[in-house]
Amino acid sequence: MRNTLQIVTLIVTIIFLVGCSMFLSQPRLTPIARTGDEMTIEALEEFWEDYTVYFSGCCGGLQPLKGHPSAVMFDPKGDDKKLVGERWLKVESKHRLNELITRIRTSERFESYYPGLYRIIGPDDELYGYMYTSWRHVVMKPMDDKTLYVFDLEAPPHLDRSVGGPGARP
Repeated sequence: MRNTLQIVTLIVTIIFLVGCSMFLSQPRLTPIARTGDEMTIEALEEFWEDYTVYFSGCCGGLQPLKGHPSAVMFDPKGDDKKLVGERWLKVESKHRLNELITRIRTSERFESYYPGLYRIIGPDDELYGYMYTSWRHVVMKPMDDKTLYVFDLEAPPHLDRSVGGPGARP
């Protein structure tokens, strides 16, 4: 009986440790304010050509500027890491980038969802890029050692039914 209890305890401990290590090694967003990073959205906007810039938003990606952008993602050029996603649209001009950032910055406020700048941290705890959004969590998965797949953010929080935004569409 004693050996069985020890074996069960060992198995539970191993499962717990494996689960914790998997959780800790997941890609994540980290608020700039907590990292000591001095990057700002203004600096990213000014030096936008040093990045491959994408955005996501509602309206199915067809006419996103008629809709509401949810996030702008900055993938640094010249590093060996890459951010990819199926429904992220590339930003081709500074004018469009300015418009997207302004739309996110001036979007309707909902509860504790406020626009902010985040670091995109990979499972290797390295910086993969930056994201400006009102969301605090984005689903990402590693594709290989240097590529993160970033799922799109279809709607900003004030339009997303899952968080009960007052402007949620029927």
